[in-house]
Amino acid sequence: MFHDLCPYSEQEPNHLALWEMLIYRDIKAFTQKNWKMVEQDFISNEFQGIHANFSLDPSQWKLAFPSIESYRDEWLKQAKESFNKTYSRPLDESLLELSYLDKIEINGSRACVRKCFNGVLQTKAGKETLKWQTIYFCKKKCFWQISGFVGYLAFDQPLTLTS
Repeated sequence: MFHDLCPYSEQEPNHLALWEMLIYRDIKAFTQKNWKMVEQDFISNEFQGIHANFSLDPSQWKLAFPSIESYRDEWLKQAKESFNKTYSRPLDESLLELSYLDKIEINGSRACVRKCFNGVLQTKAGKETLKWQTIYFCKKKCFWQISGFVGYLAFDQPLTLTS
């Protein structure tokens, strides 16, 4: 099911690889609480993550994840919280439908990718709105990996990666 929704083909191998890493593998690993599935997707010795606090104002941003370990711990915490909720549909299917790569800019062995979450999950307790975006910084050695991100950005005013 997941790969049927991928907008990229084998004729766009870099876009396809980035989609598989940032959408497919991330969602599958998250819904299975399985960090090992995505561990190799990060350049651990270069990694840093900024938590934008759902704001477009950089003065609100925090270097919340100065290491891959700090991000892994938060990722697993969120995955466990989601796992303990009852959703009206399988969570992996719902997340795939409401997340997408809006823009991929590749320059040599570097990429800047905008991932958006835009939708509502129905839980037993009510509705859970996901409305934010993440800008990933990726690097290709033998394969694409994440060196960092600015995440949990507000999604009210979509950003553009180029002018």
